[in-house]
Order: sequence, then structure tokens, then C-alpha cells
Amino acid sequence: MNWHRYAPGDEYDYSNLGISLLGHLCAVIERGEFIEVATRKVLKPLGMESSVYWLYTDAARLGISLRPDVAMPYAYMDFEDANDACVCDGECTPAAPGLEGMFVPQGRYGYPDVPAGMLQASASMIIRVGALMGCGGSVGHVQLLQPETVAMMLSNQTAPWIPIYDNKQGLVFYSPTAGIPETKGQPLWGHNVSTN
Repeated sequence: MNWHRYAPGDEYDYSNLGISLLGHLCAVIERGEFIEVATRKVLKPLGMESSVYWLYTDAARLGISLRPDVAMPYAYMDFEDANDACVCDGECTPAAPGLEGMFVPQGRYGYPDVPAGMLQASASMIIRVGALMGCGGSVGHVQLLQPETVAMMLSNQTAPWIPIYDNKQGLVFYSPTAGIPETKGQPLWGHNVSTN
């Protein structure tokens, strides 16, 4: 079954499904559940004990509780929309002159394509993933990825004839090419973080 009107390899389309399948493959190889495998093989070695991959249903079944330092996602809303959505006790008003809106907590949510999403982590924890990639697959004395693997993940994986707008797509990571300067001759690589 093809979900698009074009054949594979003809056009670019980002898909979380590929990463979800990769996570499932890792769990099968390790003979465990993805959440347990990711915690044991990645999060704990990186010192990310307060981070967790989870879905609400899996959390209870696996005895996982949400840590208090896990970031709460927020979304910006102008005051009129915030009042219409009843996110304030009473009337939403500016905390200072000139403010036109506010950040509203979105609550913690879940969806079933782990590991393409659902890593619950604080900013101070997620930066360790960036350090891992920036340091050739190791952080401190922990070597989780081979340097060659990191190099492959941070290189363009898209066929040259397929336009992908303003990004180069690596494995999981992408490099925005429009309006972003290179740093010390190296392109910036990253991945957006969902907040809603």
C-alpha cells in the first residue's frame, strides 16, 4: 500500500513511521520493550535518569512515574484566544503594558509512534543528546555511537534529484539551509521539539 500518489524515491516526505519501526527493531533485537531498552541502553548511560519515553498506558503498566523536572509544553496564545479557550480564571489580562498574549500550558500528552515522539525530558537533559552527537557519539567516558555512525546520521540522506525545501535530511536530524549560517565551517544539525 502506498499512501502517496508518487513512487518511493520520487519525492521527499518526512515520516515518523520509519523511526518507529527502527525502535521496534531495536526492541526485538534486545528482546525487550522499547521503553525499557531505551532507558537501559541510552538514557541511563547519558545520565538522563529523569527522562523517559512513555505513553500514558505504558507508564502505568511499566511502573513509570513522571518526574517533577520534566518540561511542561507551552503554546503562545493571544489574550483574545486565551479568553475564548477559557484558559484563564476569569479574564486574561496583560501582566505588563504592551503584552498581547501569554504562554499556556498544554499538558503532557501521548501518541503511539514511540520513539518518533514522546521523550519526556527537561531542557538540561535533552542537551545531552546534542552533546552526544557533537562529540562523535560519546559523552564523557560513555561511547554510545561510533563516530562513523554519527557522521552518517549528520549527512544528507536525500537523493539529489528530490527537492526538500530548505533542509538537508539526515537520519533523524536535519540541517536547515535557508538563512542559517554555518558554525566554524560546519552546518548546524538538529531536530525540532514538539510542544503541542
